[in-house]
Amino acid sequence: APTQVRHAPKQPEPQPRKIWLQLASGPNAKALPGEFRQIKSTARELLDGIKGYVARSPERTRLVIGPFKNTTDAETFAQGLESYDVDAFRWTNTDRDTIVPLGTE
Repeated sequence: APTQVRHAPKQPEPQPRKIWLQLASGPNAKALPGEFRQIKSTARELLDGIKGYVARSPERTRLVIGPFKNTTDAETFAQGLESYDVDAFRWTNTDRDTIVPLGTE
């Protein structure tokens, strides 16, 4: 049988630095869609139409929303989430992070 030629996976393009809000993090990316559904059901009005993203760093996986135009927009949105008892904090990715829409990771 002919041998299969394996191509090395293409390295993702470096990500530009952007401002996000982190809603959750941990080692298990598979738990993040469920966490996002739970957070969305808590703050339904605020998160209506908002997509979640998975940001992979060498040390952890984060559930984030954004990107935001600036820190003020991110802080304002975080305060809105706080009114629903949802903790969120501002996070800026580095060029080593890989960010993909939730559910496609």
